[in-house]
Amino acid sequence: MGTTPPPAPVGYGRQREVSFLQDGVPPPSALYIGPGEGLELRAASLDVGTYVRLYLRMLDPQGKIIPHRFEFVTAAAGAANTWRLPLSEGFLLSAAVDMNVGGIRPGRVYTRLDLIQIGAGVVYPRYTLISGYLSLNDHLMWPPAHSERIGSGRGNIQLLQSAAPAAGAELVVVVTAATINRMISVRFTLTTAVAAGNRVLTLQYAAFGGPYWEGGANVAQPPSTTYTYVASTAPVQGPLGNNVYAIPLPPDLCLFPGSTLTTATVGIAAADQYTLAQEYVEQWILVP
Repeated sequence: MGTTPPPAPVGYGRQREVSFLQDGVPPPSALYIGPGEGLELRAASLDVGTYVRLYLRMLDPQGKIIPHRFEFVTAAAGAANTWRLPLSEGFLLSAAVDMNVGGIRPGRVYTRLDLIQIGAGVVYPRYTLISGYLSLNDHLMWPPAHSERIGSGRGNIQLLQSAAPAAGAELVVVVTAATINRMISVRFTLTTAVAAGNRVLTLQYAAFGGPYWEGGANVAQPPSTTYTYVASTAPVQGPLGNNVYAIPLPPDLCLFPGSTLTTATVGIAAADQYTLAQEYVEQWILVP
């Protein structure tokens, strides 16, 4: 008794229905990595030891797809890190950049991937594939080219504090170094001494070597009183109740290295005292 052979799989013995052109075929990618060319990845993070990963898919001249995976670690917080990757000749099919650590909020890590030409020790940028901010759920891919300028997109909502000044001194609002900070609100208190005369407070913003904006609560604070001032992007000015006064801020006021936001108090006395300031900001790393 013979053994019955298994049934042939569906489609077995059929003629091939799909054919591929062999002449006049467009290239599989718009980007060919030639001799002496490679990629340069730059990254900066406000956190020390951020792991940045780069994934590539290459097609070599023999038609073989070669995947690459690289992992880099940022050094000092706020510093730029640069890694250069010489690659073999072939088509770059895709590139992606992400992170392998959670808890990194938007705006804290910036990365840029460029095609470069290396000649006689000099690097010549050729083409930017990816530039933008990374977070755990915001990985970046090419193609198409992804371009995001510094200080754009979603930032990190951050609560900062500026130290209280000495008695009789003006309050200076400070932010994290190497960052761009869009001001959402600033809150502080002024306690006036018994010295006669009202105090009139304004906030002054300066950038690029000159004054840019000035605004106040339009109120005179008497001696021996404690007033709280809240500067925010809400279009409100003046008393809010319980000795709290509002100062309207411009909607896109940003603090960055070289800019200042300070109080200017007419009639300030030597024993008048500002408290620390609390600032809510939307923050992005400023890539050096």
